[in-house]
Amino acid sequence: PHRVIDPRTRINTHIYMASPLTSADDEALIEEILARLTLREKLGQMMQPDWRTFRSAPKLSEAGAAVLPAWAGSAVKRALNAPLTDEQCDRSVGRHCLGSVLGGGGACPTPNGPLAWQAQAAAMQRAALRASSGLPLLVCNDSVHGQANLRDATLFPHHIGQGCMRDEGLVEELGALAARESAACGINWIFSPCAAVALDLRWGRTYESFSEDPALCGRLSAAE
Repeated sequence: PHRVIDPRTRINTHIYMASPLTSADDEALIEEILARLTLREKLGQMMQPDWRTFRSAPKLSEAGAAVLPAWAGSAVKRALNAPLTDEQCDRSVGRHCLGSVLGGGGACPTPNGPLAWQAQAAAMQRAALRASSGLPLLVCNDSVHGQANLRDATLFPHHIGQGCMRDEGLVEELGALAARESAACGINWIFSPCAAVALDLRWGRTYESFSEDPALCGRLSAAE
């Protein structure tokens, strides 16, 4: 588990009570792992590159667009976006002992279906376990309002829209659906819940906040 809040810290206890996220045995195991990791392995665990960079890069034009032969058709383009192979994963995840990877906006294997996603996630996990660090991988995707990179996935409003509904039961249901459809793709971290409290529209991603009201954000974040 990823510790976000020290359970001994009192933060808005009238909204929620922070609870321990790890047991004494968990903490002992964490200390044991940290003690054996080298500095290089620790650095790898702190990185989160986009997995699209693990593919063999095609030649680029001056404008930065991929240059494909004039005869290149859909088969060639599909090959460039095929699920990552064990070799590609060993060369990236394994070599650098990565702790997590991210599929950014529009990232998807071809064909864009759960089986291809699962195959790719499994290849990355195998590479992580073969690495000298030997630790499982966090496969991340921004799925807070649905697995938006998966074709035919169920999508729903951003948090700012869900906050307008003020329906904790519905927010919980939507969060569970996003989790299931992401897990079906081998994704095990979906950046949820998002407990941001946006107070200034000049902030970059205010739409990811349920509300400017901390109490409402607390209730809906707990539901999610």
